[in-house]
Amino acid sequence: MTEVDPLFPERGPRLPPGPRTEGAWDHHRRKLRIGAVRAVAANGYDGAKVADIVREAQVSRRTFYEHFADKQECFLDAYEAATSKLVDAISEAVRDQPYGQHRMLTGMDVYLRVVLDDPELARVLLVEIVRVGQEGMRRRRDAYRQWAEMLARNSADAEFTAAQWQSLLASVNERVLVAIEDEALGDLPELRRQILDLLDAVLNARRASSPHPTA
Repeated sequence: MTEVDPLFPERGPRLPPGPRTEGAWDHHRRKLRIGAVRAVAANGYDGAKVADIVREAQVSRRTFYEHFADKQECFLDAYEAATSKLVDAISEAVRDQPYGQHRMLTGMDVYLRVVLDDPELARVLLVEIVRVGQEGMRRRRDAYRQWAEMLARNSADAEFTAAQWQSLLASVNERVLVAIEDEALGDLPELRRQILDLLDAVLNARRASSPHPTA
């Protein structure tokens, strides 16, 4: 299966002390993103506090408030960073692959590798984002749209629109979520097969229903 760098490595390199250290701003922001995801994974979005985030991130509350106004802003920033990195990883993996099932399987393997390596992160991105409320739902739709547009660009099925890909992604993510909840990720070949069968069934049905040009 395709290897994927972690979306959120556990710990980055330590910086020398000093508030003006070069790269400190980005370094602390990355740590706060990790802290937000880990705090929400441990406590749920509703139960996670700023104190949990800064403890997981190993930064001060002052540093937190230099970057974010509150827990919601921090978590949404972490969500967008993770989903953007995942879309980029999939796009990079499929770029040189031939169109068709092999390209689809390669992209799916990147996604499933992330899920397999960190099921808690996947649960946070699939479930806990909804608990943010309307803004969380909007960000999730935006992430699905970004992913769907990438799939549409990389698909040989030009007639399958980004909006249709977006609906299909929701079904794939639901299937992954069931596997996480059932602790069935160990049977990864079966999960891959089920998802690929779903994709093939929908795409084949779409082709069959499309009007054929007359001779």
